Amino acid sequence: MRVPRFSINRNGAHLIALPAILSLCDIGVTLLFQPKAYWAGDLSLASDANPAVRIALSISPLLAIPAAIVWVTFISLMMTTLSPLWRRRSYLFLCIAHLVFVWGWIIRWDGRLGAAFAFVAGTIAIIMHRQILADRCIENSKKTSVSG
Repeated sequence: MRVPRFSINRNGAHLIALPAILSLCDIGVTLLFQPKAYWAGDLSLASDANPAVRIALSISPLLAIPAAIVWVTFISLMMTTLSPLWRRRSYLFLCIAHLVFVWGWIIRWDGRLGAAFAFVAGTIAIIMHRQILADRCIENSKKTSVSG
């Protein structure tokens, strides 16, 4: 039986891209929207809702590079080692969480960008919906082949 291209029941490697891209966008937006005084050298003004990120940024903005490498590696391990059910849950959680984090920065910076962000979020939602449909197709075909 042919597994649909977007199926979460494959090895999971194809599920790394979207959460990784969204997390890298989150890191980029976090750095971009730091206050001007932060970039002028006052690292104590680091701003982020996550205390661990705030502490890292107060040490050096260059810590974003190893943090991104570690985070994308963690996402890769999750998407290739978890069971299909937990892959799906993790995929959805990571995508939605990073969308919300990026949205929070964008709204804080310029509320008018909400429409553009809504378009991007809608496109990502369509991709995620396609993923879920592919999974249901696999599950239904397994039920049919077992009962038939």
